[in-house]
Amino acid sequence: MNRYQHIIWDWNGTLLNDVDLCVDVMNRMLLKRGMSGIDTIRYRDIFDFPVESYYRELGFDFAVDSFEGLAHEYCDEYDQRVLECSLQAGTLDILRTLSDTKIQQSILSACEQNSLLRVIEHHGLTPHFSDVVGQMNSYATGKILAGRTLVERSAISSSNTLLIGDTLHDLEVAKSLGATCVLIANGHHSRHRLSAGHEDVVDSLEGVLEYAV
Repeated sequence: MNRYQHIIWDWNGTLLNDVDLCVDVMNRMLLKRGMSGIDTIRYRDIFDFPVESYYRELGFDFAVDSFEGLAHEYCDEYDQRVLECSLQAGTLDILRTLSDTKIQQSILSACEQNSLLRVIEHHGLTPHFSDVVGQMNSYATGKILAGRTLVERSAISSSNTLLIGDTLHDLEVAKSLGATCVLIANGHHSRHRLSAGHEDVVDSLEGVLEYAV
Protein backbone atom coordinates (compact mmCIF):
# COMPACT_ATOMS: atom_id res chain seq x y z
CA MET A 1 0.00 0.00 0.00
CA ASN A 2 1.23 3.51 -0.82
CA ARG A 3 2.35 5.72 2.03
CA TYR A 4 0.13 8.56 0.73
CA GLN A 5 -3.10 8.70 -1.25
CA HIS A 6 -2.65 12.27 -2.51
CA ILE A 7 0.40 14.24 -3.61
CA ILE A 8 0.13 18.01 -3.99
CA TRP A 9 2.86 19.46 -6.20
CA ASP A 10 4.03 23.02 -6.20
CA TRP A 11 4.66 24.15 -9.78
CA ASN A 12 7.25 26.95 -10.14
CA GLY A 13 10.73 25.74 -9.28
CA THR A 14 9.48 22.30 -8.28
CA LEU A 15 8.29 20.89 -11.59
CA LEU A 16 8.98 23.89 -13.84
CA ASN A 17 12.60 25.05 -14.04
CA ASP A 18 11.94 28.79 -14.14
CA VAL A 19 14.43 30.32 -11.69
CA ASP A 20 16.67 31.75 -14.43
CA LEU A 21 13.68 33.33 -16.14
CA CYS A 22 12.49 34.87 -12.87
CA VAL A 23 15.91 36.40 -12.26
CA ASP A 24 16.15 37.74 -15.80
CA VAL A 25 12.68 39.32 -15.78
CA MET A 26 13.34 40.97 -12.43
CA ASN A 27 16.74 42.27 -13.56
CA ARG A 28 15.13 43.95 -16.56
CA MET A 29 12.73 45.73 -14.22
CA LEU A 30 15.52 46.75 -11.84
CA LEU A 31 17.92 47.97 -14.50
CA LYS A 32 15.17 49.95 -16.23
CA ARG A 33 14.86 51.94 -13.00
CA GLY A 34 18.60 52.35 -12.49
CA MET A 35 18.64 49.84 -9.64
CA SER A 36 21.21 47.11 -9.03
CA GLY A 37 20.53 43.72 -10.53
CA ILE A 38 20.66 40.39 -8.69
CA ASP A 39 22.21 37.02 -9.39
CA THR A 40 20.66 33.62 -8.83
CA ILE A 41 22.40 33.14 -5.48
CA ARG A 42 20.94 36.32 -4.00
CA TYR A 43 17.56 35.65 -5.56
CA ARG A 44 17.29 32.25 -3.88
CA ASP A 45 18.29 33.80 -0.57
CA ILE A 46 15.73 36.62 -0.58
CA PHE A 47 12.74 35.47 -2.64
CA ASP A 48 9.72 35.02 -0.39
CA PHE A 49 5.95 35.05 -0.01
CA PRO A 50 4.06 37.23 -0.11
CA VAL A 51 6.14 38.50 -3.02
CA GLU A 52 5.40 42.08 -1.99
CA SER A 53 8.00 41.64 0.76
CA TYR A 54 10.50 40.37 -1.82
CA TYR A 55 9.93 43.50 -3.91
CA ARG A 56 10.56 45.65 -0.85
CA GLU A 57 13.80 43.77 -0.14
CA LEU A 58 14.94 44.55 -3.67
CA GLY A 59 14.45 48.25 -2.98
CA PHE A 60 11.32 49.13 -4.95
CA ASP A 61 9.59 52.26 -3.70
CA PHE A 62 5.84 51.67 -3.76
CA ALA A 63 5.27 55.42 -3.55
CA VAL A 64 6.87 55.64 -7.00
CA ASP A 65 5.76 52.31 -8.49
CA SER A 66 2.73 50.62 -6.95
CA PHE A 67 3.16 46.97 -6.08
CA GLU A 68 0.15 46.15 -8.23
CA GLY A 69 1.71 47.85 -11.23
CA LEU A 70 5.05 46.13 -10.65
CA ALA A 71 3.39 42.75 -10.30
CA HIS A 72 1.55 43.18 -13.59
CA GLU A 73 4.72 44.35 -15.33
CA TYR A 74 6.59 41.31 -14.05
CA CYS A 75 3.85 38.82 -14.89
CA ASP A 76 3.28 40.23 -18.38
CA GLU A 77 6.88 39.53 -19.39
CA TYR A 78 7.04 36.26 -17.47
CA ASP A 79 3.92 34.97 -19.21
CA GLN A 80 5.26 35.99 -22.61
CA ARG A 81 8.44 33.99 -22.03
CA VAL A 82 7.45 31.14 -19.71
CA LEU A 83 7.30 28.60 -22.53
CA GLU A 84 11.08 29.05 -22.82
CA CYS A 85 11.37 27.13 -19.54
CA SER A 86 11.93 23.41 -19.41
CA LEU A 87 10.64 20.98 -16.83
CA GLN A 88 12.93 19.98 -14.00
CA ALA A 89 14.97 16.87 -14.81
CA GLY A 90 12.99 13.72 -14.13
CA THR A 91 9.57 15.38 -14.02
CA LEU A 92 7.87 13.16 -16.59
CA ASP A 93 9.35 9.95 -15.18
CA ILE A 94 8.30 10.64 -11.61
CA LEU A 95 4.79 11.77 -12.58
CA ARG A 96 4.33 8.62 -14.64
CA THR A 97 5.66 6.42 -11.84
CA LEU A 98 3.27 7.95 -9.33
CA SER A 99 0.36 7.77 -11.78
CA ASP A 100 1.06 4.05 -12.20
CA THR A 101 0.76 3.57 -8.42
CA LYS A 102 -2.70 5.19 -8.54
CA ILE A 103 -1.71 7.99 -6.17
CA GLN A 104 -3.86 11.05 -6.82
CA GLN A 105 -1.75 14.03 -7.93
CA SER A 106 -2.65 17.74 -7.91
CA ILE A 107 -0.99 21.09 -8.53
CA LEU A 108 -1.10 24.00 -6.06
CA SER A 109 0.53 27.14 -7.40
CA ALA A 110 0.93 30.86 -6.73
CA CYS A 111 0.53 31.43 -10.48
CA GLU A 112 -2.59 32.93 -11.99
CA GLN A 113 -4.95 30.07 -12.90
CA ASN A 114 -5.26 30.52 -16.67
CA SER A 115 -1.52 31.04 -17.13
CA LEU A 116 -0.85 27.95 -15.03
CA LEU A 117 -3.21 25.75 -17.06
CA ARG A 118 -1.66 26.96 -20.33
CA VAL A 119 1.88 25.98 -19.33
CA ILE A 120 0.88 22.61 -17.87
CA GLU A 121 -0.97 21.81 -21.10
CA HIS A 122 2.01 22.96 -23.19
CA HIS A 123 4.22 20.40 -21.44
CA GLY A 124 1.65 17.63 -21.86
CA LEU A 125 1.19 17.08 -18.14
CA THR A 126 -2.56 17.66 -17.78
CA PRO A 127 -3.52 13.94 -17.69
CA HIS A 128 -1.39 13.35 -14.59
CA PHE A 129 -3.36 15.75 -12.36
CA SER A 130 -6.82 15.33 -10.89
CA ASP A 131 -6.92 19.02 -9.95
CA VAL A 132 -4.95 22.19 -10.69
CA VAL A 133 -5.37 25.14 -8.34
CA GLY A 134 -3.78 28.50 -9.04
CA GLN A 135 -4.66 32.04 -8.03
CA MET A 136 -7.28 34.53 -9.19
CA ASN A 137 -4.72 37.34 -9.63
CA SER A 138 -1.02 37.98 -10.21
CA TYR A 139 -0.06 39.18 -6.72
CA ALA A 140 1.25 35.86 -5.31
CA THR A 141 0.13 36.57 -1.77
CA GLY A 142 0.33 32.91 -0.77
CA LYS A 143 -1.32 29.52 -1.19
CA ILE A 144 -2.83 28.56 2.16
CA LEU A 145 -6.48 29.32 1.32
CA ALA A 146 -6.17 27.75 -2.12
CA GLY A 147 -4.57 24.71 -0.48
CA ARG A 148 -7.51 24.27 1.85
CA THR A 149 -9.86 24.38 -1.11
CA LEU A 150 -7.78 21.77 -2.91
CA VAL A 151 -7.74 19.37 0.04
CA GLU A 152 -11.50 19.71 0.49
CA ARG A 153 -12.10 18.98 -3.19
CA SER A 154 -9.82 15.94 -3.13
CA ALA A 155 -11.93 14.23 -0.45
CA ILE A 156 -8.67 12.75 0.88
CA SER A 157 -7.57 13.44 4.44
CA SER A 158 -4.64 15.83 4.81
CA SER A 159 -2.99 13.17 6.99
CA ASN A 160 -2.78 11.02 3.84
CA THR A 161 -1.43 13.91 1.76
CA LEU A 162 2.16 14.78 0.85
CA LEU A 163 2.98 18.30 -0.33
CA ILE A 164 6.15 18.69 -2.42
CA GLY A 165 7.60 22.15 -2.96
CA ASP A 166 10.75 24.24 -3.17
CA THR A 167 10.18 27.10 -0.69
CA LEU A 168 9.58 27.56 3.01
CA HIS A 169 6.14 28.86 2.09
CA ASP A 170 5.33 25.35 0.85
CA LEU A 171 6.26 24.08 4.31
CA GLU A 172 4.01 26.74 5.84
CA VAL A 173 1.15 25.64 3.59
CA ALA A 174 1.66 21.98 4.46
CA LYS A 175 1.64 22.72 8.20
CA SER A 176 -1.55 24.75 7.82
CA LEU A 177 -3.21 21.87 5.97
CA GLY A 178 -1.92 19.17 8.31
CA ALA A 179 -0.05 17.50 5.45
CA THR A 180 3.46 16.06 5.31
CA CYS A 181 6.03 18.11 3.37
CA VAL A 182 9.16 17.38 1.37
CA LEU A 183 11.21 20.27 -0.03
CA ILE A 184 13.40 20.11 -3.14
CA ALA A 185 16.56 22.22 -3.11
CA ASN A 186 16.86 23.05 -6.81
CA GLY A 187 14.16 25.70 -7.01
CA HIS A 188 13.47 29.18 -5.65
CA HIS A 189 14.97 28.79 -2.16
CA SER A 190 18.56 27.75 -1.45
CA ARG A 191 19.32 24.47 0.29
CA HIS A 192 20.75 26.16 3.40
CA ARG A 193 17.54 28.17 3.74
CA LEU A 194 15.36 25.09 3.38
CA SER A 195 17.48 22.94 5.68
CA ALA A 196 17.42 25.61 8.38
CA GLY A 197 13.63 25.35 8.47
CA HIS A 198 12.90 21.69 7.67
CA GLU A 199 14.61 18.33 7.93
CA ASP A 200 13.07 16.63 4.88
CA VAL A 201 15.00 18.27 2.04
CA VAL A 202 16.16 16.48 -1.12
CA ASP A 203 18.42 17.70 -3.90
CA SER A 204 16.26 16.71 -6.88
CA LEU A 205 12.98 15.11 -7.89
CA GLU A 206 14.54 11.65 -7.82
CA GLY A 207 14.80 11.92 -4.04
CA VAL A 208 11.04 12.36 -3.66
CA LEU A 209 10.12 8.74 -4.42
CA GLU A 210 11.49 7.41 -1.14
CA TYR A 211 9.00 9.65 0.67
CA ALA A 212 6.05 9.22 -1.71
CA VAL A 213 5.62 5.47 -2.07
